[in-house]
Amino acid sequence: MYALIVLPFNISFIILNHAVQHANQLSTKEGISADSERRNQWSLIINVLMIIITFFFPPFALLSMILNVIIWLIPLRRVHR
Repeated sequence: MYALIVLPFNISFIILNHAVQHANQLSTKEGISADSERRNQWSLIINVLMIIITFFFPPFALLSMILNVIIWLIPLRRVHR
């Protein structure tokens, strides 16, 4: 159930990230935005896999939640200009 609740948040955050970049005319190849986009994509992939694999192997839910938290705890690299 956790993945089903978090999945719409992942999708909306990705859409919001693209909207902000477009409004500010930022390139996704700039440091922080590229890291943020990669982090969002990995989080989305993990949550989709959690929904699918948990039906066959329930302990995967705990493992994927821990992995998702670790992804979000890693600080973003700073852009040096």
